[in-house]
Amino acid sequence: MSKKRGSFRALKTGFDDILTLVALIAIVVVVNAILHGTSRLRVDLTQDELYTLSQASKDVAKALPGEVQIKAFFSEGLQAPDHNLAQSVDDLLAEYEAASEGKIHYEVIFPKDEDGEEVAEGYGIEKIAVGQQDRNQVGLRLVYKGIALVYGDKQEVIPQVKSDGRVEYELTKALKALVTDDYKKVGVLSSSGGPASNPQFIGSLQNAFQNIYGKLVAVEAVDLSTEAVIPPDLDVLVLLNVQDPVPQPAQFAIDQFLMSGKSLALFQSPSGADPRMPQLPFRQPIPHGLNALFESYGVKLNNDLILDRERNVVGIGLSQRGLVQISYPSLPMLTGINKESIIAKGIDAVVFPFAGSLELTDDVLLSSSVTVTKLIETADSGVARKNVSDLAIEKLMEPTDDEVAGPHLAAVTIQGAMKSAYADGPPEGIAAPEGGLRKVADSGARILVVSNGEFLFPNNRIGYSGEYAQLGGLFFLNAMDWLVQDESLIAIRNKDVPRLLEPVDEDTQTLLQFANIAGVPLGVLLLGMVWFTLRYYRKRRIAASFSA
Repeated sequence: MSKKRGSFRALKTGFDDILTLVALIAIVVVVNAILHGTSRLRVDLTQDELYTLSQASKDVAKALPGEVQIKAFFSEGLQAPDHNLAQSVDDLLAEYEAASEGKIHYEVIFPKDEDGEEVAEGYGIEKIAVGQQDRNQVGLRLVYKGIALVYGDKQEVIPQVKSDGRVEYELTKALKALVTDDYKKVGVLSSSGGPASNPQFIGSLQNAFQNIYGKLVAVEAVDLSTEAVIPPDLDVLVLLNVQDPVPQPAQFAIDQFLMSGKSLALFQSPSGADPRMPQLPFRQPIPHGLNALFESYGVKLNNDLILDRERNVVGIGLSQRGLVQISYPSLPMLTGINKESIIAKGIDAVVFPFAGSLELTDDVLLSSSVTVTKLIETADSGVARKNVSDLAIEKLMEPTDDEVAGPHLAAVTIQGAMKSAYADGPPEGIAAPEGGLRKVADSGARILVVSNGEFLFPNNRIGYSGEYAQLGGLFFLNAMDWLVQDESLIAIRNKDVPRLLEPVDEDTQTLLQFANIAGVPLGVLLLGMVWFTLRYYRKRRIAASFSA
């Protein structure tokens, strides 16, 4: 009798377990059906919320002045990495639609015949060639994967949507271009040497701006050598690592441009390679002649060299012992980033090769008419060396008596009613502007000063690779957005920014190595012990139920 009772209990226990499992599966199915029918609930666990519509995009969608139609065209059967592209775009457009409060209407279309293709081409979407591979052959296939946005009689087209995380950026940029006629223009001084004196560089910069900003922001060269007149339609003037003295007429024009409420940026290294010995580790001061101008605004450009022997770029070099790791103190990893600034949003560190230090004057620090923001500083381990001539690595690794302990300022912004450098009158022989001398800047005037002008250009010879230059390019674009006073695209562009890892001390390295070597086997052993214990007690419970 006891055996029958035990069998019945075991059978009942098994039946209860099966019933519980079926009930759980049914609950999951019902909840999934409800959520699928009512919303697009998703959980984004990425650090930078890569799959969540940013607040900037929501604000742009909500601020649309009228209805916008969006048509997304995709061919069926796209192969990896585009196999989920149509669904991803569908999900993203649904978020735009919700954020717009009814002003965005979208449709995802899969052209299947000639009529569908005519509709796509009517919106300016053309087929593009992509690689296609199956079991028997590898070739090209013409497919649709583009988006058209229509607002009244205006239209923007994204001809090729890529699976690279930039879809949101391209959509928000297109929405902004649809509803604005206030396009911005950036000028780069080309008449005092430096990279901007090369027409090829200006051409590549224009192509980059076209790719990044579309029609929202354009760039052009500004030559002040023959006539010191800055085009009035410019919003920003950039001085990028000039190599020759900037004449007084040009400096006066720059000052009055800033006083009119425009924006001015200086990206300037204090020293450059000796043109007589460009391959040798020697540098000499750059005679740009801008020190007095920028000191009048409150920023001193020190003719020194920032070094950091603890936080810097580590590369591979050839020595008598073969390939060895080499530390580059003159390529400091600047980790003192002001997280409150929109320019540095999402950036943990940057590398400025051969940068100098900046100082702020007492006048600008005490002024109530301007806002000063320290943007980038060195770590406490950074120093500033006065002698910048000999850059041999073995010399840089040894401290000298003329070094000043850090942290040191490497980038700063000033905004507000700055005093003109020529408040007492224009330079001798130069007439005042037609509208009169501007002695104080309009409140919208902005200045950005960065003590380095080489961070945009990879230089593998000194260990400054393309990855660091790419991060520098992101910082440059953020700066342009701040200078043109349109910061809505920064938060989107800075998603998934690469992180620069700081050096790890030897004790931490040893601990991590031990954890990697011993941690995994110990974890497996512990899991096995837990599993064995659970099985042991489960067998005892079953045996007890049969014996009862």
